[in-house]
Amino acid sequence: MTSCTDPSSPGTRPSLWRHRAWSDVTEYRVPSTRSRTSEVVLGCLRSVSVAGADLFGARHAAFEDEARALPDELAAGGSLVEETVFTVLLARRPGGAQ
Repeated sequence: MTSCTDPSSPGTRPSLWRHRAWSDVTEYRVPSTRSRTSEVVLGCLRSVSVAGADLFGARHAAFEDEARALPDELAAGGSLVEETVFTVLLARRPGGAQ
């Protein structure tokens, strides 16, 4: 399964959790390498509202052609490789409160 989520979204920041009742926050960072095809990259683009087909009207096909060109060029017939860090936040309330 491929995720298209933004790792910088507010829910992923430990500092925000610490300001709430979850003061005992541990962050685990796991380096990861993943490969994606150009088609998967384009699929992620399709999943965000700013790239919705209805926003482009008659130009949508041209937009998708342009959006596909760069990943296709960079992948050179293969996959695009992304070096990333998978972050897990483990949050607990102090004193075992629920």
